[in-house]
Amino acid sequence: MNKYTRTPQPQEDFRPTHDVPHQTDGLTIAELDVMTRVEHGSNGNGKRRPEAERASRFRLISAAEMVTLPPVKWLVRGEIPEGGFCVLYGPSGIGKSTVALDLALRVAKDRRVVYIAGEGEGGYPARLLAWQLHFREGHGHLDFLTQAVNLLEEQDVADLLGVLDGVGPALIVIDTLARCMQGGDENSAKDMGRVVAAVDTIRSQTGAAVLLIHHTGKNGASERGSSALRGAADTMLELSESDGVLTLSVSKSKDAAPNKPRFLRLVTVETGRRRDDGEPETACVALPTEQVYTAGQLTRTGRRVLEALALEIFAETGARKADLVAYLAPIPERTLFNALSKLKEDGYISQSAKGDPYRVTELGRLALGGKVPGSGGLQPTAMHCNRS
Repeated sequence: MNKYTRTPQPQEDFRPTHDVPHQTDGLTIAELDVMTRVEHGSNGNGKRRPEAERASRFRLISAAEMVTLPPVKWLVRGEIPEGGFCVLYGPSGIGKSTVALDLALRVAKDRRVVYIAGEGEGGYPARLLAWQLHFREGHGHLDFLTQAVNLLEEQDVADLLGVLDGVGPALIVIDTLARCMQGGDENSAKDMGRVVAAVDTIRSQTGAAVLLIHHTGKNGASERGSSALRGAADTMLELSESDGVLTLSVSKSKDAAPNKPRFLRLVTVETGRRRDDGEPETACVALPTEQVYTAGQLTRTGRRVLEALALEIFAETGARKADLVAYLAPIPERTLFNALSKLKEDGYISQSAKGDPYRVTELGRLALGGKVPGSGGLQPTAMHCNRS
């Protein structure tokens, strides 16, 4: 009997000698068995390893190949990278949906965009009409889905991918995250991790960038919920507001230095339709501040300053800066001083000399009593439009 074979015993896992290579001189039975398992993809219990039956999804890339890859491309320069994972967050009611729709419409001029309106169609018809009328442009390649997609449910994600099959979107907007993770806990790293995994699946299957619309927490300083979301995102876009001016800033950018903040105002545009009460239908559009004529328009702080100066206690003597700082606390001094400079520039208040008291002018009283002269009917404040 050949020294490399032996009579098989029933209790042993034995492989016949015809399964092993012929170059066996000097090898023990154990060594021959290992060689046979390696050659045939066995994991030691007679079953083939899965990786022996299918190609691995992992692939090494050499450094030489890595440096030949193209630079990051942008759908919106510095804010939304192609194929990226992006989050736009801000306080409730600040105008996130209006700003997100503006971003979507600008991308849709040349590329396909899908907007998931998880809160329903709501004010979107009016916003679309207002944008179209103001910019005198069409809506491009923009499609809407007006049902929420639960990112925690595999079937919902699969159904979404089925709808998107053949569409080829460059951007998918999910508005809002809260509506699209129903039953989940935003503070749970596990649940947020499942959302991240679903977004990654959507991105990998469609090649699209995904923009999640999200809320800030109670402190208003950062996005709500688990930090797993920020950790996974390529860009984080923060929307904040002060005195009627929106600031869109990049608080995280994985692939580039953060952009300089953009400053926007929400202005009201009539859509050309009538509401059910007969009044004109209006909606907001987001415009760069330099494109909005603001002379004669009152910010919230400006109105408060003007109202204070019109009070009887200041009617005769006027009020100095220190008086207004004390009376209008807790408005920050810098915000107050900026408002005073603007009111003086617009002719609503007067000051005889530097350091003298401020007084309300006749124009300022008119502004408090009705429509501000010279405003042109274009108003940028929250009370005039839905800022969702």
